[in-house]
Amino acid sequence: MLKYMHTSQRGGDIMSKTKEIMKIVAKNKGVITTNQLTDLGIHRQYLSNLVKLGKLEKVERGVYVSVNTFEDKLFSLQSRFNKGIYSHSTALYLHGLTDRTPLKYTMTFPTPYNITNVQKYNVKTYRSNDKLYNIGLDTVHTNNGHKVNVYSIEKTLCDIVRGNSKVGKEEVVNAFKGYSMRKNKDLNVLFKYASLLKVESKVRGYMEVLI
Repeated sequence: MLKYMHTSQRGGDIMSKTKEIMKIVAKNKGVITTNQLTDLGIHRQYLSNLVKLGKLEKVERGVYVSVNTFEDKLFSLQSRFNKGIYSHSTALYLHGLTDRTPLKYTMTFPTPYNITNVQKYNVKTYRSNDKLYNIGLDTVHTNNGHKVNVYSIEKTLCDIVRGNSKVGKEEVVNAFKGYSMRKNKDLNVLFKYASLLKVESKVRGYMEVLI
């Protein structure tokens, strides 16, 4: 597409698009994705040009960062696997209910999703049917300021006591303890989700001891 333009026109267009892209990078705290460019109608070839110029670095398929930016792995992973919702221990970490930095990030995907490629990235995965997958969706900002999708605190507390959860007992107890001390806790939502996920007796058992 680019090579058929007149030389001076092409040069001016490249400079214009380069400036536009770098403005987006700055606004996004050093990160840009090919999807963002597609939405703006800008050809992704410009990203390759910026990599060659040493201004951007490709960190995941479709994810680029400024060379002066520390990679935000949480953001990069979700940009690559945008159907994944951070859940379980990773959700606890993002909501400030655990001090443990995850050795593996945990994501939940809709049941039909092929998780083979996800697991190659050292990600712990869960799958959920459509009804439960869409319950309690929330967003938070990572430590690097990027917005990522995560399950709400109440949904996460229900998830970590379900039968397929691999979250340890101590981490579960500490999470409920931390939640019980929060002023913004919503017990109505917590027990609503607990009922939907069929863990109401477990959730009540933890909360009755703490409140």
